[in-house]
Amino acid sequence: MGSKTIVSLLLHVIIVSITLTDAQTCYTTGNFTANSTYAKNRDLVLRSLASNVTNNGGFYNTTIGLGNDTVYGLVLCMASPSAENCSSCVNSAIQTLMAACPNQNEAISWGGNPLPCIVRYANRYFLGSLEQSPNSIFYNVGILDDATFRQFEQFWSGLGETRLSSNSGQGAVEFRNEVGLLAKLDHRNLVRLLGFCLEGTEKLLIYEFVPNSSLDQFIHDPNKRFILDWEKRYKIIEGIARGILYLHQDSQLRIIHRDLKPSNILLDGNMNAKISDFGMAKLMKTDQTHDAASRIAGTFGYIAPEYARQRQFSVKSDVFSFGVLVLEIVSGQKPSFRDGDDMEHLTSHTWRRWREGTALDLIDPILRNGSTAEMTRCIHIGLLCVQENVADRPTMTSVVQMLSNSSLTLQIPFEPASSLSYTSTMAQSQLKIIPLSKNEISIT
Repeated sequence: MGSKTIVSLLLHVIIVSITLTDAQTCYTTGNFTANSTYAKNRDLVLRSLASNVTNNGGFYNTTIGLGNDTVYGLVLCMASPSAENCSSCVNSAIQTLMAACPNQNEAISWGGNPLPCIVRYANRYFLGSLEQSPNSIFYNVGILDDATFRQFEQFWSGLGETRLSSNSGQGAVEFRNEVGLLAKLDHRNLVRLLGFCLEGTEKLLIYEFVPNSSLDQFIHDPNKRFILDWEKRYKIIEGIARGILYLHQDSQLRIIHRDLKPSNILLDGNMNAKISDFGMAKLMKTDQTHDAASRIAGTFGYIAPEYARQRQFSVKSDVFSFGVLVLEIVSGQKPSFRDGDDMEHLTSHTWRRWREGTALDLIDPILRNGSTAEMTRCIHIGLLCVQENVADRPTMTSVVQMLSNSSLTLQIPFEPASSLSYTSTMAQSQLKIIPLSKNEISIT
């Protein structure tokens, strides 16, 4: 696909992502008469688009007719659609298009229910052409007060965006990896990919709009942290768990994220968690238990010890990262933090408190009015997830059950892996963490 085509599609995606409402544009390039050959071909094209889009990954184009009676058609369902949602949106868009533009030679329709889609037909070949019309932004006045540049700029600044490095091979690898994976994923706790752009050395991913940025912007902010009461934090923990379970078990592919951390957990308007940034993710066969990485990439404090020491990763590597996340959400502390003159590691600090029977002292002071039983249970689950022995960690299936059923008895945790011990081992073996530069991480 050429860069101009990508830019053209991206512009359509941006317009649809602003509105998610139905809209049509009837071009003034001529009309056809009812029962004409062109009219019949137009109907055939639209039927073909509707019947073939779901079997072609949400994108399909076709041509029917000869000479002046030729009709070109295109349909696109965005955001990694399910077959049912895509079909529903396309059929609705076609119906509204035929009602609004009954005899126009060229027309385009945006559908926004239950997800964004585009249907377009014309008497000319338009695929791959960069066009500046239609140039109207159809917006919902309940979302935008007026279509001014200032407000569009505010919206654009909040759009989930990842700009990958243009001067490193790693950027290209991340780009191909993330686009390929996200196109196959569809879950409410995973961020949706709305579009992408590849223009020369520039690589851009456009995600769904997440107005509340990322989790780290709340739990470590002295003011915003008060917004996340225990009810919201528990919902976030459950959402992250369901998202990881989908990646490990319920999606078409088994995916190991390998970079779970608060900055990669986006929050929508209702504080629902959405896992993002799949640049480090790895595919595994459904019957594959583990794999080895050629190099280590990730973030200190969230990396499982077997990955740090032997470059071995599995679904249990994500379980370890999830455990650190849970402890961080409950305590409000980073994986490494200063306690007076001492530098503490969250996993070992939690274990010490747990062993001494003072686990409640770990809880973020602003959560004192929350359910101490739930918070203690989450600390317990977090400790189980960060066990040093891979076999001692639960699967995400078990974790989701533990969170949803408080009557389930939890295993007694052993002493967890110490961040200090295995990062020291890494230094001794001269293994290197490959850090991500500022323009290689999610900007939200």
